[in-house]
Amino acid sequence: MLWGHLDRKKSNLGPALRELVQVRIAQLNWCEFCIDYNALNLLKRTSSLNKVDELKEWETSSVFTQQEKLALHYVEQISNIEISISDDLKKALKSSFTDDQIVELAALISFQNMSAKFNSALSIPSQGLCQIPKP
Repeated sequence: MLWGHLDRKKSNLGPALRELVQVRIAQLNWCEFCIDYNALNLLKRTSSLNKVDELKEWETSSVFTQQEKLALHYVEQISNIEISISDDLKKALKSSFTDDQIVELAALISFQNMSAKFNSALSIPSQGLCQIPKP
């Protein structure tokens, strides 16, 4: 039920942002299956893997919007168990997202972290879902 709520069509967060967040979480948790699966969903929603290719350098890349960078910063803060969410980040989030969006983003990040850690711990391999055929 939680996943159904997070992935609903009437989500407060855009579908591309949700997928981008999930790909980054998968990268942080070394979950090849989750990277593959969420990159495929991002490709379906944006028709491009450009942002996946740049995701590890999101802070310095020009392909991400300020809102995407803010969400990715939040991903990294929530995903890092040694760091708490700073007051500055909370302020920045409130200036760019509604309260409902922040709650949904936190739930999405937490759910994907759990899923990626689970799959990574069990060595679930990539399924080749998002392989672009080479010409």
